[in-house]
Amino acid sequence: MPKRTPREQIERAFHVSFKLPEQATALLDAYRDQVREELAAAEKRAEQWEQARDAEVLATTRVFDEYYRRWQSTVVEARRQARRADELEQRAVDSAWNTMRLGEEITRLRAALREARDTLTASAPPPRCSTWPPSSPPAGRPRTAGPNPRNTVLINLTPHPIRIYRPERADGSDDIDDGLLCVIPPEKQPARIATVELGTEYTDLVPTSMVEYGHTHNLPPKREGVYPIVSLPVALSRVPYGRNDLRVPYLEVRNSTGTVIGCRMLAQPV
Repeated sequence: MPKRTPREQIERAFHVSFKLPEQATALLDAYRDQVREELAAAEKRAEQWEQARDAEVLATTRVFDEYYRRWQSTVVEARRQARRADELEQRAVDSAWNTMRLGEEITRLRAALREARDTLTASAPPPRCSTWPPSSPPAGRPRTAGPNPRNTVLINLTPHPIRIYRPERADGSDDIDDGLLCVIPPEKQPARIATVELGTEYTDLVPTSMVEYGHTHNLPPKREGVYPIVSLPVALSRVPYGRNDLRVPYLEVRNSTGTVIGCRMLAQPV
């Protein structure tokens, strides 16, 4: 038989008999205690629910505050980037304007430079001579007497043009026209020293190739009144064979960076 609750027991007692007051009182007390326990449990559950609701509200508020703070930071950063973009755009506009003005100024200066150069350079530029000596000898230095000097022909067999300057031309200047006497253009095929490999040896695991030097390419035969200008190695390789007609650049002229831009005279290796 299932166990009855205090309420059911009270109802049964009232219906069955009214002659047991002590039993009825005990049943009422038990029912009151049960009601109190249920009420306390309900109040506890309500308190827990309120605490959970407060915790949820607090967590939601914190999340909202965090997102709001991030949104404010994003807005501030976006405004700063917008101001930065406006500044860069204004700088770009100013730079373009300045560049345009600078280009106009450069064009004007180039035109003025060309006009000044045309005014100062009334005569033709330095001759690209194929004969030697040039038309104007160095100041204070008379031409060297020799057999028929006007028929002397110089042939540039180096890979680069040869600029011959006055002997008093100082080094360290970037003006290639300062003191320029003559420019000798190169021929299509320069004279070079050929190499012949005779074999390879290994010394302490280092390969050493035996190479024979001295053979020359594109060097014309000796002719009266024609003086080929060649590199120093080419000239030194042919001197033992009687080629006293070869000339090499001598007393180099250097610019401000130390690069050779020409020479002051020619030399005959002996």
